[in-house]
Amino acid sequence: MKDYFKQNSNEKDLIKLWKLTGFQQRRLFNEGELWEDAEDAMMPGAPDANWAFDAIVTVKTDESDTPTSIGKHIASVFTDFTGLPNQKSHFTRQQKFAFSKDLTEDPPAPICKYLRDKDLVELFTNMYSINDKDKLFDDANVDLLEGFFGSIANARRLLE
Repeated sequence: MKDYFKQNSNEKDLIKLWKLTGFQQRRLFNEGELWEDAEDAMMPGAPDANWAFDAIVTVKTDESDTPTSIGKHIASVFTDFTGLPNQKSHFTRQQKFAFSKDLTEDPPAPICKYLRDKDLVELFTNMYSINDKDKLFDDANVDLLEGFFGSIANARRLLE
């Protein structure tokens, strides 16, 4: 699914259909660390897995979308995908994906808690590259920058 998405993600329809912008490597974050001091290490997968723990970056495509509705949608789309005739070489049978529960933190943690630095900067620049870099650091964008980078200092460090 990751390979298929990467090969076809420039098709806007796939982003809307799957309600995600991509798969990224999940950051290993230790609670209590400052965002600026957090190691840029990848979270390992299960001890017997040969892949890292991934984060799926989702997209809210309309106002009624919630973490639960998006999670259920992605589980459904992934289930359908594994049953497609062109996926028989990857899946011997259709896989069943299920969304178990919304683990959204209150208040929400900044995205830098979940994504490694390069992926965080890539996501941010893909979404906001039309803006002038100096204007991004205006007081009006403090919430945006803190929502992505945890702090203005971390935003400056990573975007400079």
